[in-house]
Amino acid sequence: MERDFAYRFTNEVYATKEVVKKTLNINSIDHIWDTILAYRKLYNKVLDLFSNDKKPFTVCLCEGILKRYIDLEKKIMDITVLNAQYQNNQILNSKTILRIITQIYDFKDVSDTIINGIVENTIAQIPYHYQIFNKYYSCLKDIEICYASLLNENTIKRLFSILMHGEINKIDEINKLYRVTELESNFDPYENFRHYEGSPTKNIPYLMEILFDDINENKLVSLIEGGVLLFYILYFKPFEIYNEEMAILLTKYYLKNHNENLVYLPLEELILDLNSDEMKKVFLECEKSLDLTYFIDMFFTKLDKFLQEQQKNLKHQQELEMQNEILVEDDINNLDNTSQTFLDDNNLVNQDTKVEMSRFEGVTFERKVSMPIIPKGLDEKDASLVAENLIEICPTLKKGQAEFYARHCTIGKYYTIQQYKIANKVAYETARTSMDNLADLGFYKKEKIRNKFVYTPIIRS
Repeated sequence: MERDFAYRFTNEVYATKEVVKKTLNINSIDHIWDTILAYRKLYNKVLDLFSNDKKPFTVCLCEGILKRYIDLEKKIMDITVLNAQYQNNQILNSKTILRIITQIYDFKDVSDTIINGIVENTIAQIPYHYQIFNKYYSCLKDIEICYASLLNENTIKRLFSILMHGEINKIDEINKLYRVTELESNFDPYENFRHYEGSPTKNIPYLMEILFDDINENKLVSLIEGGVLLFYILYFKPFEIYNEEMAILLTKYYLKNHNENLVYLPLEELILDLNSDEMKKVFLECEKSLDLTYFIDMFFTKLDKFLQEQQKNLKHQQELEMQNEILVEDDINNLDNTSQTFLDDNNLVNQDTKVEMSRFEGVTFERKVSMPIIPKGLDEKDASLVAENLIEICPTLKKGQAEFYARHCTIGKYYTIQQYKIANKVAYETARTSMDNLADLGFYKKEKIRNKFVYTPIIRS
């Protein structure tokens, strides 16, 4: 039974002693708690990061935490693929982040014009008291194009300089970077435990050095290591100001350099939660137990919420995209009725491009196609043979592209990415790339109808 409790309160939920006691409604759970700690010890990873009392922190890499990590990775991969299709999603997320910054600084009068102007770079003069938004957004852009360098003092100086002055690397001396003001600490005799509001200033350079060493050795998977980094900065408060902002930015920098492109995920919402009772309890539990898994557990919960919101937004954009494709196809059908007449009346189609189709039920079909020559005896319906012929003529074509073109090469018609996607059963991004490649090779002309791209065959001689 106690073994079941150990699994339940470690993998199903990573519970504190207080939560276990409340859940079981038992006055004394010391023996059960000892069993839970013994079970967790089997999966504990001792970090090279130390508390203010020079005791090492640990992370429990139990089944529950690893399962959640795998689920988050899948969501991140899904979002990464969708983001590639919808470039405006980054702009929307940037505006969301800056809106969160307005709440952090309690700005109640920041207009959409200011936010949009910063993100879209259309504002000529940013009011002085709104400069923090521009500085923070500049940090995000800097992280986005970072050169995969290790997290070190130079990284911190670079980002902190932008936040402080709006310039890169203006801080040259390290003593101008770290905090020099001492923060309070208090001792709890009942718990035999000293709580620190932040690290003593004399310890900060050393604590940051061991942070760099630990993070850059990559002993943990990136999302867990990112959570550890976030906790470390928030807990020790190494800077005079901007500790919360730097914690988020450095976490994003680390994740960006480890293939977790979460630069425009609104992790900044965590800053709004720092003064909540829930967050304070998490920090205190980590400090007392030296177990950072409580923070990782909370970090994963928040991250999962942000990722689900992103998936919902991106899938909504995908639905709108499909609806627009239907509208475009309706427009194309209307164009088909007029464009073919226009082409015939103006004799724009070379007679050599006319291919007499086989007779079906006594009816002779004639269709104008863009291919200059179709081998004798081969009609357009035999798409596979047409595709093989196209690949022989243009070996850079992929089979799917050739087969789609063989079926969709009527002069005067307009074809869409959605049609390619459905015909070849591929992802939207693959369909878009394929249609663009056919256009680049001169098979189609790429045009815009109602802000959507369509492709019409070009007469090839």
